[in-house]
Amino acid sequence: MDVLIASNRNLIAKRDCERSMARLGPRIFVTDERKSLPLFKIIGDNVKVSGFQLRGPTDYMAQGDRKERGIAISPPANGPLIQHIEISNMDIHFWSGMAVGVGDSWTTEQKLGLLNNQNVGAVRVHDSYLHHNRHGAGYGYGTNIGGGAYALIERNVFDENRHAIAGGSKGGDKKDADGEVIEASVDYSG
Repeated sequence: MDVLIASNRNLIAKRDCERSMARLGPRIFVTDERKSLPLFKIIGDNVKVSGFQLRGPTDYMAQGDRKERGIAISPPANGPLIQHIEISNMDIHFWSGMAVGVGDSWTTEQKLGLLNNQNVGAVRVHDSYLHHNRHGAGYGYGTNIGGGAYALIERNVFDENRHAIAGGSKGGDKKDADGEVIEASVDYSG
């Protein structure tokens, strides 16, 4: 089961209890194998998650189908344009799939998704510690921005992830004779 976070909601550690140089801060953790389900799924706008530890169930190098996700940001298709989602001052670790994943939603009527290059700062991941998110077969991301989405990732510390930051798109990229991408066509459905 994942916890849905809709528009105008915050999940923030109490002041004087939040993560700091002197405190680890409060901790939310899971111990069950979640396959690829995220613990938190942000589906709305104007959401802030800040100030605590988010610990996943896999404190070793995962293999196979074990690809847990801590926070997944995925706005619904045909929703309003996303303006403000913030992940900050977090300690996110032991997620074998990814600590934070951002994807976009769109329909065939839209030319751009909701997290596009015209609102790059709509999703911000900053001032956090993303570590020990590991998988032996291509996963283990600190942050993964896929499906054509955009996010601003700044002032974070990444340590012991298989990949610190990953980005990707799907679609019919135009390539030259040498196979180099000359025009990227992005499929936002990922």
